[in-house]
Amino acid sequence: MFTLASRPVIFLAGTGVGIAAFGVLMLVLLPVLRHKSTASLGKGFAAIAVSGVLIMTGVIAALLFFPEDLLVLFGGELVSFFVCWIVFAVTFLTHLGRPGGIDGKGKVS
Repeated sequence: MFTLASRPVIFLAGTGVGIAAFGVLMLVLLPVLRHKSTASLGKGFAAIAVSGVLIMTGVIAALLFFPEDLLVLFGGELVSFFVCWIVFAVTFLTHLGRPGGIDGKGKVS
């Protein structure tokens, strides 16, 4: 059904799903880091659940529509999700103690 030339497109589709799954987590985490809302166990679990559902939806869709390229899509999801976490961690750590960043005590200045 799909040719070898379509694999980069499938990888990019997986990348989009991974970024969307990470975006859901950031929608909950960033307001807490900026002290615009309080941390909530319920919000955190809901964000993790929605993120997991997005990733699993991508895997199930790949399994139904192009099972021979399932690992390509899953690889795109995995790579993008972890790259997003690395970018977030580096950004967070490089803003420690800077104006407009984190003051080192867990508070955004």
